[in-house]
Amino acid sequence: MAAGAGLTVSLLTAAASLLACAASTRRWPLHADAVDPTPSEHWPVPPLVFVPGPTDGPVLVSVSYRVGSESRAAFTDHMTQVARSRRRTGAYAWGLYQDGNDPGRFIENYLVASWSEHLAQHHDRLTATDRGHEELARRLLVPGTAPEVTHAFDVTAGPVVRDVTRPADGARTSR
Repeated sequence: MAAGAGLTVSLLTAAASLLACAASTRRWPLHADAVDPTPSEHWPVPPLVFVPGPTDGPVLVSVSYRVGSESRAAFTDHMTQVARSRRRTGAYAWGLYQDGNDPGRFIENYLVASWSEHLAQHHDRLTATDRGHEELARRLLVPGTAPEVTHAFDVTAGPVVRDVTRPADGARTSR
């Protein structure tokens, strides 16, 4: 446009387009889903037996859920919103699996690039909307159960913490 009509006409057209877009948000708001961006630090600090370094990773986070047969379809529907939250807050892979030996057990797995990225999920990135999606899914769990969370680290990319009761060669110590 600048080559054909000139720079002034191109910039005025761009400015007019921006004003038209801004004015259209009164009729068609951009926040149709009403996202609440209020920070929500509702995840507890993960209890680990060692302190990973900030660049240790990737980190595989697994969450196991117990879901009754009458709630399974609704649970998986709600977990699609949880998946969006996980990806938005830093996961680069996500999956929900149903145990082949126990159909009432669902396992959510997601990968985060590093320990510092996962801690950012805990402390900086989760919103009140994310918390709401998690709560909707958790309401469908078998009464009296809670999700079980584990954090696993890629042993080819970082340190391996050995069992202190066994030497490095795997032989048992005598007592």
